[in-house]
Amino acid sequence: MSLRLQRAELISFIVIAGFFFSVCFHYAMHFYLHRAYPYSTFLSWPTDRLSDYGRVADAAKSGDPYRYRIPAFHGPGGEVGNYLPFTYMAAMLFSIGHHGVFLFLSLFLAGLAWYLYHQSGIRTDPQITPLAKVRIVFVLALMSYPVLWELDRGNFEALTFLLMAAGAALIGRGKYSLGAVPLALAIAMKGYPAIFLALFLPVRRYREAALSVVIAVVVCLVGFSVWRGGLTQSIHSFQADLAFFLDYYVFKGAGAAGARMDCSPFAVLGLLNSNPRFIRHALPYYDGLALLSGALLLWLVLARKMECWKLEYLLAAAGLLLTPVSYDYKLLVLFIPLASFLNSARRERADAFFCASFGVMLIPKDYLFIGNAVSVANGVSISSLIEPLLLLATVALIVREVLTARQPTGTRRSKRSRWGRMGDS
Repeated sequence: MSLRLQRAELISFIVIAGFFFSVCFHYAMHFYLHRAYPYSTFLSWPTDRLSDYGRVADAAKSGDPYRYRIPAFHGPGGEVGNYLPFTYMAAMLFSIGHHGVFLFLSLFLAGLAWYLYHQSGIRTDPQITPLAKVRIVFVLALMSYPVLWELDRGNFEALTFLLMAAGAALIGRGKYSLGAVPLALAIAMKGYPAIFLALFLPVRRYREAALSVVIAVVVCLVGFSVWRGGLTQSIHSFQADLAFFLDYYVFKGAGAAGARMDCSPFAVLGLLNSNPRFIRHALPYYDGLALLSGALLLWLVLARKMECWKLEYLLAAAGLLLTPVSYDYKLLVLFIPLASFLNSARRERADAFFCASFGVMLIPKDYLFIGNAVSVANGVSISSLIEPLLLLATVALIVREVLTARQPTGTRRSKRSRWGRMGDS
């Protein structure tokens, strides 16, 4: 049995076991113990299916998404213009027909399945039977928790992920200029994918990194300009909507509704003190810690050589941990290092731990709620504790291995020695 198959089988087993155990748990809680949400499902509000897609699509079709307000929302809370322009531009494309959400989610599932099939090396592994290939891709692409969360919400994080994955795949194959384009579009959707620009640094492709930034800025400027309000008004409205998002989902959401589905450590602050004033004062310190952590990560990328999947995991974890809000559909980004991990020919000393870490991050974990879980506004799932702790533990182990690994001396690394093809990582 190949190393790739061993890893894929272990991770798939964890995903299958976690999925079925969670389904049985929530089924019993709802139908036998008559417990309401959030005990009745590991997904979001049952009456709020696909609302993330619908709100963004409606805002885009209005012609002025940065001043659009949700009609059903009474009072503050109807603002949805907190995304960068390419999100609404993409939403317009999917809204042309009558089945936009079906097309959107179908594209996401097909893209994810294709990515796992090709980038993990499963397609070319002679020791994996055709049936096993289908089973592994099916389990990872259709039974994992972040995928199910995305199918439930319809958030445009799915498209952001596909663009990041395409950029990482192209960069890993040495097609740096091409890789800069999807990465730039991902940045022009949500901003945080900019952390994946660090993929260019070990190979000293600074020009392509700058090209990606320029493309993202141009797309944002064009996007702000094409809406009815024009460039200046759209930017001002975006800033106002972003301030509302911080107030509603960060200052009032940490420890409340957001903490049930949030893998950012900042959400855990609600367990210490759910007072919005305390959380507001804590945010600058968290931002400072995030900047320091980002600087240390940048030093590590420049100073030490590491395997492809380890760099991708550090970047993915940074995108999840260093932002104050990381709802669980953002866990999709872990499929990028997962595919490279499966494709890596090197057996790690902590290989079993890394497999378990990926597997646990891909299963539901809403079995216990801290606080009053009668309403989602007062219950904090243990998943909001497990996920950041597991991410931090995996990051710490990777950093330790990178720092203690023997580095090549006496030779200058070529621009392609860091990456080459994915299978060489």
